[in-house]
Amino acid sequence: MIMMHIGDVCDRDDDNDGLSDIGEVTWGTNPFLYDSDGDALGDGAEVFLYFTSPTAKDRDTDGYDDNVEISAGSNPNDALSIPGSSSGDVNGDTVVDVRGSFTATANCARAECGKRRSEITW
Repeated sequence: MIMMHIGDVCDRDDDNDGLSDIGEVTWGTNPFLYDSDGDALGDGAEVFLYFTSPTAKDRDTDGYDDNVEISAGSNPNDALSIPGSSSGDVNGDTVVDVRGSFTATANCARAECGKRRSEITW
């Protein structure tokens, strides 16, 4: 006989993520972690709201974590749906992370440029 202790027997969801402790075992997630895969989405929300995987940060393997796609309005379950941004900085960390070609407008950094703007194409 195998005994498995999941946590407080009176609390059906020890980490309060919306996925019961038994559900956590079924999905292979950690019943003591709100977010088992570390993508800033609770396990319950991934299973019941976004239909993503609570054990994979990037469900569609397109290079963007599920939370980044959801925040940007793209579909985390479709590899062809990627976040877009006119600046190229999808997650606000000041690093350009959009792949592919696009045109962005950037301010000239030198003082003698005044108010001129230059077009930058990546």
